[in-house]
Amino acid sequence: MTRFLVYISILLSFVFQTKAEVLVDSLDRSEKYNFELSTEKGYLSGILILSQEGDVINGCMFNEFGVTAMDFTYDISKDKLKLLHVIKFLDKWYIKRVVSKDVKACIKTLWGMPLKPEKNIEVSVSPNETVVYNKKRKIRYIYSPMQESNDTKE
Repeated sequence: MTRFLVYISILLSFVFQTKAEVLVDSLDRSEKYNFELSTEKGYLSGILILSQEGDVINGCMFNEFGVTAMDFTYDISKDKLKLLHVIKFLDKWYIKRVVSKDVKACIKTLWGMPLKPEKNIEVSVSPNETVVYNKKRKIRYIYSPMQESNDTKE
């Protein structure tokens, strides 16, 4: 059973990586990040893919097994983030409200847009990682750019 699960996870990660590369190649701008979302009671890690088409940034956060944590769109001109799909244990109105504000701050930071100073959000940017911390809810978002490997470009 363990071998089967490992085999399936490797297969799914390969399939999602190739599908993501095909989709990302035809867009205005796209970025891929490894992400960690950690709280006092839980932890979620995986891959974040952001792609910009005109004034809209589409994003998808999924784990290494291909399970989608959330899909969202961010309209730059309206400064609005809309969560399209959220994993079941995060799909509560009070959680979605907090995550929506935090993810909006993350996108603005990763995309290099100006961020309004907020008393509850702390941002730290370095060349290797970007950290957004919600001080009130004690939620830490860590994003590090994915390195392009030579094997995938052939």
